[in-house]
Amino acid sequence: MTSKKENQKKIAKNWLALLLLFLAALFCFNDWFPSSDVVFFRDLSRYFYPLREYTVHCLKQGIFPWWNPYIMMGIPHSAPMQFVVLYPLSFLYFIGDFQFAFNLFIFVHLFLAAVFAFFFFKEMKYSTLASGWGAFNWMMSGYLVSSINLLNILGSVIWLPLVLLLFHRFLSRRDKRYCFWTGLALLMMFLGSEAGITLVTGWLLLGYAVVDGWRKGPKGLSFSLKGWGWTAVLFAGLSAFQWIPSLEYLLQTERVQMSFQTATLWSVPPLDLLNLWSPYITDAWALKQDYWVRQSLFTSYYAGMLPWVFILWLFLELKKTPRVKWLLIGLVCSLIIVLGKHTPVYKLLYYLVPGLSSIRYPVRLFFIPTLLLCWLLVHGCDSFLRFSKRDRPFLRSRSAAYLKISLAGAVLILLFSLEPVSHWVREKLLSSQGEEKILMQISLLNLHGTFQIWIASWLLLWLIAAFPALRYLTLAVLSLILLWDLSGAHKGINHTMPLQSFWRPSKAIEYLKKQEGYFRICPSPNFDLRNYAAPLLRVLEWCVPNSLVSFGIADVTGYDSLYPRRYLKLLGKIVASSSPSSNQLFNLLNARFLLTPKELPKEFTADTWKLVLEGKEIFIYENKKVLPRAFLVPRAVFLSDEDGALSRISAPDFQPSQEVVLEGTPEGIIVENTPSEELPAKKNEENAVIEVYRPNTVKIRVASGRPQFLVLSDAYYPGWKAFLDGKPAPVFRADYYLRSVQVPPGVHEIEWVYRPWWFFWAPGISLLTLFLSLRFFCGLDRKHY
Repeated sequence: MTSKKENQKKIAKNWLALLLLFLAALFCFNDWFPSSDVVFFRDLSRYFYPLREYTVHCLKQGIFPWWNPYIMMGIPHSAPMQFVVLYPLSFLYFIGDFQFAFNLFIFVHLFLAAVFAFFFFKEMKYSTLASGWGAFNWMMSGYLVSSINLLNILGSVIWLPLVLLLFHRFLSRRDKRYCFWTGLALLMMFLGSEAGITLVTGWLLLGYAVVDGWRKGPKGLSFSLKGWGWTAVLFAGLSAFQWIPSLEYLLQTERVQMSFQTATLWSVPPLDLLNLWSPYITDAWALKQDYWVRQSLFTSYYAGMLPWVFILWLFLELKKTPRVKWLLIGLVCSLIIVLGKHTPVYKLLYYLVPGLSSIRYPVRLFFIPTLLLCWLLVHGCDSFLRFSKRDRPFLRSRSAAYLKISLAGAVLILLFSLEPVSHWVREKLLSSQGEEKILMQISLLNLHGTFQIWIASWLLLWLIAAFPALRYLTLAVLSLILLWDLSGAHKGINHTMPLQSFWRPSKAIEYLKKQEGYFRICPSPNFDLRNYAAPLLRVLEWCVPNSLVSFGIADVTGYDSLYPRRYLKLLGKIVASSSPSSNQLFNLLNARFLLTPKELPKEFTADTWKLVLEGKEIFIYENKKVLPRAFLVPRAVFLSDEDGALSRISAPDFQPSQEVVLEGTPEGIIVENTPSEELPAKKNEENAVIEVYRPNTVKIRVASGRPQFLVLSDAYYPGWKAFLDGKPAPVFRADYYLRSVQVPPGVHEIEWVYRPWWFFWAPGISLLTLFLSLRFFCGLDRKHY
């Protein structure tokens, strides 16, 4: 009976903790609901919002978005993962209008991060209070809050505590069924859209298995490693429906040839580690460096003051447990790793650890020290609370140390508060000017607040030791300090804006939407898109790449984390052109409109381009020689190498309407004309008319009096198949990046269908793995070893 009441009491405590975490999350992100504002910051506006909206739009229309024809002449849409086509929690995007659902998706993931962390810490036998503190600290850490503008990272990293919890249960309970559940949690992490975090988590689990098995002897080590192997195999099989198309796409991109310099571009500068203790303290220093030189991926590293308070307590504690030692070793090692290019350690790991070379930017790995800091907070809190109950003399003997530290902090605060000292530090010692000076003043204010929190925390801990009657009141005040500390540092760092004012179609978009037919636009590279601030304020005014997907307007360019290798080379030829009028590629790629931030010289536009819209910050020129999206070409030239094809289509004398450059061998080519009663009477009646143009299907009606090549100015990609009057037809890579099929004389229907080789195989592997897992793992009786 007593046991039943104790269990009910524990359950009630857990539910109360979850409720308080939910209320804390609402408090921290209260500006998102129920307002009409949408979280629009950095990549959210240019990347995630329009392309995830495209996912939802297609699914609501009953079309599965395997393909996106609106950017880069078409790219796979489900394979890159960032658009969460196959992620189960994407159902949140269908709740209400998309603006509300977009905010809801972010909020739910942040709250789930706290929930998973709470139960992980509870699984590790910590108290409800300590687990709640650690969960909130993880949810509001600088890493997770900064990841709001990188939804691929946020969608993956929140599953880390759940993965660790399930794998820990496998190791502690020696129950093979938890291998399956761990593999399933890894699948959710993977589908959350950051493969790099999933890969690193796999290596963390291996390290966890080795450490746990080492303590249990050879048999224990063998069992732990086998469990890790089972988990890895299960994950590989369950996720086959996603990783197979993703790997296929990866092999088409420039990422497979990523150099060490590119991979480590955004490493954590050693000086930035100070931001772990006080938020934004090095921002003024970072301002002196170029955006692409300094670490610009994450806004904040700060994980709160309480982890450092309790880390110091753990150092003052007389007896160090093995868990504390491993946590501290892991924290130091992970901080060294995230330094990336600033230390030789990462370069060694880059070449030795499989898969690490595919991860762009070591700063992404900052989730490891962040979680370890939260874990140390939980362990230190629990340790202190235990000592406060059973060993008060020890706490009283240590109270002098706490007070000395507090007094030292008070002296520093006094110094920084005195105007002469504060003025001298800002003006003489720091020598800051302009915006840098403002940031330095903010850093000093943050430092001032840091010392206040530090002193208040230690004094409250001293009160717990000195006055047991004030225990619960003091712990409540400490909880409020934790809330104030992290919400004050991170609330609002991801900006919001009313959707109706920010996402309203500009004059340029209104003009483009009125144009008939199939066409693409091509923004000039002269728009300053490398600076995040400018395009954020002018997303629709400048027609920033990807933003027009929401309006159904196709773009030659695009903004993505992965670019097809051939696309980059082709785009490089366009950018390197001396003038738009001398570049036949504009005509070939169906680029009907050129968008520029300033008016072009008349000698560039006389024969080819016509100014059709003049705006405050944008000029739109219409290409008078543009080729249709689908057109017929009478003559083909076969080349065996891609470099030769790119050189040919870039040549000044190349005429894409008269000649198509095909790669490969002329197998299946019609040589002689075939008589037909349906031949067009006149040559000018030959045409190619698009009847259906959808993400995964294109139907074209062709009329021709001779054998010709139908060129569709969409990207060539493995998986696109052509059917001539319902029968399979050979597909050729045309003009380096496009696709083509030969049509015989007469009137015919060409249907393009995106049906890759893995269409049935990849889901089949996942379903087979699921069936076998349920049969051989979840069907097993619990077996202890």
